[in-house]
Amino acid sequence: MKNNENQNNITLKLKDYYKILRLERTATHSEIKGAYKKLARIYHPDLHNGDKYISDKFAEITEAYNHLSDLDKRLRYTILLNRSRKLLDEVSFKDFSYNKLGYID
Repeated sequence: MKNNENQNNITLKLKDYYKILRLERTATHSEIKGAYKKLARIYHPDLHNGDKYISDKFAEITEAYNHLSDLDKRLRYTILLNRSRKLLDEVSFKDFSYNKLGYID
């Protein structure tokens, strides 16, 4: 067994709910609600005869709205975004090694 197989690699990909709803991070509650209503009318599955892409897009829009319209969820999401951005800023390329990826230096 190789050494790099013993390491736990965690990949976290955060959805950008603001981008999904086409909003700035400073959006107000009424802007969030308006953006959701506008996109929900465009991507509502009942208007597109069960198109899989449309259904998935509508679910994504609804998820984004549910997180951003609830003040507690929005606060937690914002804290998570800020922490993840801070962690990415702290990553140093000197710690990067092809050997960790299974390549030979």
